[in-house]
Amino acid sequence: MIKIVNSKFSSPHLIELSRWISEMWNLSIDFKDIKDGIVLPPPLLAVEEEKLVGGLSYTAYAKPESDETGLWINTLIVDPEYRGRKIASLLIKAAEESAIDLKYQEIFVFTNIPVLYEKNGWIKLSEENNDHVLTKRLGCSGD
Repeated sequence: MIKIVNSKFSSPHLIELSRWISEMWNLSIDFKDIKDGIVLPPPLLAVEEEKLVGGLSYTAYAKPESDETGLWINTLIVDPEYRGRKIASLLIKAAEESAIDLKYQEIFVFTNIPVLYEKNGWIKLSEENNDHVLTKRLGCSGD
């Protein structure tokens, strides 16, 4: 059974997740708890019987059409052998919950797979070529 767990910035799986991210996007990532003055949730890990099968991390970046910094999903990756099992959606939902726990009212993503987020209730803000910016309002019942 797949479990989504909070890494608390201390999981040994973070080394493997970092390697996956480097191999996939040629991106060196340093998992931090604060960036540009905003608190980032710890990366999320999808594990099955202690094996890493997916992960999600965050970053801080300017909100679209704003000078204000916002919370963004930075990376979302699932082991190819485990794709098609809704693990990415589970990670996205867990990311939303982590953001709500830290009192964020919205979260953003820059992706070339917008349908994955749209299936989870995200709204497309912009599109250029195959790159899309989407957002999700969080914890806004009663607004």
